[in-house]
Amino acid sequence: MKKFVSTALTGVCALALLVSSAVGAQINDVADKIAHAYSVDGMDAVNSISVKMEVSVGSLGQNRTPTLGEFHNMRIWADMDFSGERFSLEYFNDFYRSLHHFRFLEVDGKSHAIVYQSRALLPGASGAGSRMGELLPIVRTSDFLLAYMISKTPEKMEYLADEQFMGRVLSKYKFTLEGERVLYPSIDPETGLIAKVAMTDASTDTFYQFRDHANKGGLRFARQVDLYNNGRLVSYRRYTDVAVNDVSAENFELENSLRQMPGNIDRAAWHTDEVLPGVYHIGEGSTYSTFVDTGEYLIGVGALQRLGSRLDYFREQMGNQKPLKYMVASHHHFDHISGIKDLLDTDVKFIITPNTEQLLSEHVSPDFGEDRYEVVSSMRELGEGPNKVILNLLSTVDVSEVLLFQIPDKKAFVAADHYRAPYPTSQMRAATRAGVSLKNEITKLGLDFDYVINLHDPGKWTWEAFEESFTRFNEEKCPLNRPICRTPVE
Repeated sequence: MKKFVSTALTGVCALALLVSSAVGAQINDVADKIAHAYSVDGMDAVNSISVKMEVSVGSLGQNRTPTLGEFHNMRIWADMDFSGERFSLEYFNDFYRSLHHFRFLEVDGKSHAIVYQSRALLPGASGAGSRMGELLPIVRTSDFLLAYMISKTPEKMEYLADEQFMGRVLSKYKFTLEGERVLYPSIDPETGLIAKVAMTDASTDTFYQFRDHANKGGLRFARQVDLYNNGRLVSYRRYTDVAVNDVSAENFELENSLRQMPGNIDRAAWHTDEVLPGVYHIGEGSTYSTFVDTGEYLIGVGALQRLGSRLDYFREQMGNQKPLKYMVASHHHFDHISGIKDLLDTDVKFIITPNTEQLLSEHVSPDFGEDRYEVVSSMRELGEGPNKVILNLLSTVDVSEVLLFQIPDKKAFVAADHYRAPYPTSQMRAATRAGVSLKNEITKLGLDFDYVINLHDPGKWTWEAFEESFTRFNEEKCPLNRPICRTPVE
């Protein structure tokens, strides 16, 4: 695959026209060569693909040996019906021995999703028309799926230059997927195979390397895909099975519990619950804030996105117009501080952890003044009376600095990212290393609680349920048949 070299022609317009058509023809030839490199009959003969894979993700060394606790494993099943413009994805994520299991479909241009153990809808927008190029679950990390997309839309390929990679000369291209997502595939001119795909035009940054090719059912694919970030291997995935033109219509049927993803926030799904006297929990999906009425003013925790909307909704539903004096950002994670910007035009004082301070100008506002926030480096009391709040700065395996928000008189605390409620529709309890660590820190402080309020779940939960989640958690990976995953816990 050589660079196109034009000969001298008379007339600039004629030269431009010839170069344009010749380059276009060459790109089409390249796309055709890629298509036949992956399928003996070309990608036109491929109507559907079904794949299974195992994935290891984390801080991996160059010897590909992950360190215990620095990686997690996933299993993915994906069925793609190109002729019907629909796909089905099922995903099991064993993250620190806490299993996440969801299914995601796109049928008739509409997206549907469900998380089985929590029944929570995934965030996102549904839309009309095919989004196959944008939403193919593994198109950016699969050479044969990318080859399929290139063969179908060769006009979106643009030759850039030749480059050296792993002792070979590759031809680098720019390829634009649907949705204007840009990838930079590098093609081996001898074989027509995609040797790597970069996420940016930079020579070093993030790229996927394809290796250990196999041939099954007439389809050639890389059994292993390695992801490098600035020269460091950070994850790899192994394709354990690939089938061509062999997906079942049953894989695209909607289950009763599988619902369309909302395009906008539906306030009908919001909750404003007085979970304890003078303690209110407001939100939807997995985004909540808690407001404590101290008598003269409010103290809040949970500065997640759309904080302003939750505060307005609370006032609207409860008729409580008391000023919000303090708003606690429990820790430095972006989703737990991004809502601060909603209240910058108010008099509220934000309470933060030490390592949150450096993020305020970047994620909230460059004009965020020191008079607007207070850093808690140990312990802090807010308010007085029966709804007094006590903050303790803790360190867990999940969050290096997190403020434990306690309401001592109610024997309750607010959990940030360390605990997910034990939904009755699943046998999977969200006992994680982080939750165990938080429980140990609470025990060290000698604290006694009856209730847990979670910023990612509605309602309140008992301390017994919190403890039980660690003793009854099923460490086995979820079986393949989903009904077992949804067996209620007695």
